[in-house]
Amino acid sequence: MNVGFRDYRIEDALKISNDLKFLFTSNNLRIIEHEDKIIGAYELANVYDGVELRFGLNRAYRGKGMGKSILGLTLNDVFMRNPELNKAKFFVSVENAPAIRLIESLGIISETEMGYTSNEGYKTYEYSKERREDYVRK
Repeated sequence: MNVGFRDYRIEDALKISNDLKFLFTSNNLRIIEHEDKIIGAYELANVYDGVELRFGLNRAYRGKGMGKSILGLTLNDVFMRNPELNKAKFFVSVENAPAIRLIESLGIISETEMGYTSNEGYKTYEYSKERREDYVRK
């Protein structure tokens, strides 16, 4: 799959769908493009014990078998641009079955389950730089 990554530009604000608005929490937003269309985005955020990777794909591109390839390429982009990183975490709601299937399809295993709010629990996944080649080849 031919996707590109680039830094967010202010003119992207009108092009980004509502299902990616949750990512606008830092200046580290990276745009994922396919055929000159914004199909997703990711950002890195500092968390209490490392770095969290926040990843989103536009709804129009979900369920089409593209997610695994795009997430693998995203992980590769993260570590190429941030060579000092050794690992990144995903925090995924236990109710978000499609995201859990996607992450686990790359062989990334949940480390813990945590409850942050009264109704929602999260699974924590940790992706290690040492195993990067395992993920980007799949």
